[in-house]
Amino acid sequence: MFGPWPIGVGWILLVAGTLLVVRLLLAPWAVLIPEEAYYWLYSKYLALSYLDHPPMVAWMILGGRTLLGDSELGVRLATWLAAVGSTWLCYRLAADWCGRRAGLAAVLLFSITPLFVGAQWVTTPDAPLIFFWLLTLWALTRATRSGRLGWWLLTGLACGLACDSKYPAAALGL
Repeated sequence: MFGPWPIGVGWILLVAGTLLVVRLLLAPWAVLIPEEAYYWLYSKYLALSYLDHPPMVAWMILGGRTLLGDSELGVRLATWLAAVGSTWLCYRLAADWCGRRAGLAAVLLFSITPLFVGAQWVTTPDAPLIFFWLLTLWALTRATRSGRLGWWLLTGLACGLACDSKYPAAALGL
């Protein structure tokens, strides 16, 4: 169905992996942007919701702060983990629907698209939204194919956590 690959599988994995490692290595050195400092304050004063966002970003920062202290890396740790998880879920979702090669192509595009690179570099509600959105779609794919209750429960949980990340995720349930 598809012709020969212009680049090898190894190169795709190298690009995606390198970008993830570079983000982790640069995270402690890049100064927090004003939005990240604002969300850091969320993590100091936990609530079930805030005026402009649900609480997920505060919980993520709290987890990083608990492990690594009040540092740039502490603020960005969960965002980096969400980026790793999102990359894997992007592969799984595309591979489940269209095969391994499509999964690898999706990972390459996901890894170099500026929107996703930016959303996974700084700590904002977009990083957990992307992760839980992809998890919802992947779990839903598995649930509809297998009919197993566990996949349906994961679909509901992931959709709920996406809504705890950013309010527009409510559209995911439609």
